[in-house]
Amino acid sequence: MSKSTDDQVAMLARAFVTRLNDRLRRAERAGVDLTSALDDPDALADRMIAALPLGDPFDALIGPFYDMQGVIAFVGITKTAIVKRLRTGRLIGCQLADASRTWVFPAWQFGGDARLIDGMADVWAVLTVHADLWTAAAWMRSPNRGLDGQTPVSWLTEGRRIEDVVDAARRVSARWGA
Repeated sequence: MSKSTDDQVAMLARAFVTRLNDRLRRAERAGVDLTSALDDPDALADRMIAALPLGDPFDALIGPFYDMQGVIAFVGITKTAIVKRLRTGRLIGCQLADASRTWVFPAWQFGGDARLIDGMADVWAVLTVHADLWTAAAWMRSPNRGLDGQTPVSWLTEGRRIEDVVDAARRVSARWGA
């Protein structure tokens, strides 16, 4: 790692320890039993690390992404449940063109609580009628004139009207299908 990266990691570690201690003190004052949450430090660390990008070339345009293990750790469900959510449109994923057709999952679809941000599944369902997964993901991260120049992801993340993004997705999907 470069000196700059080392410095950033050190700052992250300090910020993490400060926030962890604050959270633990608040939980303790509220009478929360943290025994089970702190039982397996490695599992907890894995869930936290899962939030870091993979370093995939698509990270700059569409990402960052979780890999399968990362999304399992972050969301806290099994691989079978991940696959089921993919099939039912309750999770956004794209397959790489590698030999094993590896799935990656854009981090932007999740709120802080590892749930899909409101409206993401609705927009994704509209987009993927006439587009492949990568095209749909790129559209989600591209500025949109109909959304005041914001990306659909930003619009939804800010909690703005879901129907505005769904309408924009319908318009582009209709053009893709023509």
